[in-house]
Amino acid sequence: MTTDFSDDRHARIALASATRACDPVTRAILTRYTPAEAIDVAFRGQTPRGVRRAEYEAWQAGVAPRLDATLIDAVITQTERAGFTPLTPRDPAWQLTGFSDLGTAQPIVLWERGAGSLLMTRRTDRIAITGARAATGYGVHQAAEISGELAEQEAVIVSGAAYGIDAAAHRSALATGGHTIAVLASGVDRPYPHPHTELIERIADLGLVVSEQAPGAAPTRQRFMDRHRLIAALSSSAVIVEAGPRSGSLRLVDEARALGRPVGAVPGPVTSLASTGTNNLIHTGKARLVSNAREVVELTAAPSSQGQTPGAARTGPEASLDPTQSTFAVSEPEQRGRGLSA
Repeated sequence: MTTDFSDDRHARIALASATRACDPVTRAILTRYTPAEAIDVAFRGQTPRGVRRAEYEAWQAGVAPRLDATLIDAVITQTERAGFTPLTPRDPAWQLTGFSDLGTAQPIVLWERGAGSLLMTRRTDRIAITGARAATGYGVHQAAEISGELAEQEAVIVSGAAYGIDAAAHRSALATGGHTIAVLASGVDRPYPHPHTELIERIADLGLVVSEQAPGAAPTRQRFMDRHRLIAALSSSAVIVEAGPRSGSLRLVDEARALGRPVGAVPGPVTSLASTGTNNLIHTGKARLVSNAREVVELTAAPSSQGQTPGAARTGPEASLDPTQSTFAVSEPEQRGRGLSA
């Protein structure tokens, strides 16, 4: 096949495959040009408006070779054959994702693998739960209890499929027969970390796996950092269960607060390094103390004063929904063990 870059979806797949997510030059170009026009900009050698010549030349040198028609054809073919869905801002479901709140930082395209209908749920029913990779038994237990009870009450648990807290949240949601979304830093066909391949495959079968990276893309440190904004945008609130003083999950806190999403943190022992970050979030007022699912529901329902509420008015299906009203309610917390088998 020969890719038709005049097709918006194909053009977006090409750009997402050839550029880095959140690249400032790509952002600047896409504020003035359509994706198809942006591809033309990469080849014509003329500096686009709003971009300095040196920045453009560096961008062009890196992007143009990656826009090779054969390479892009392969990505599109792989996407179609595997049954992955490339979601774009032109699709009605995009308005329900929360990505519009990201402004120019919204993904160029989002690959879906699994139940794409989970993105059609009210954003108020999607809750991010993440935290330390090197989690303690206490942290894993708390994440499983909170995630499991929320999932039982129809909340959709959003996380990153990483070691520790992420895995506990996903597994507990699945164990209760609930719904969960995994946001990967790699392509949706490239499970990472590798020991979580079975878990991610189960999420794809029973829930949803998404990524802004093209199929086959490998994870990188920058891609791990970039995906935090997607987790924050997809969710109505973010809950951190254990985080060391330099934990990557603290980046999610910044992203959530910037979007006006309320943030909760589970407190931990003052003697535990794994709880240093979460305890500090509570101490500094960057997060509200939460210790069970009911308190997470209260956090989600309360208007956020922790960050800057996005100013752009929403259009489309979500505009008619009351963002402070959730369709799930959690019963009094019960003491129960959660199944955490992969």
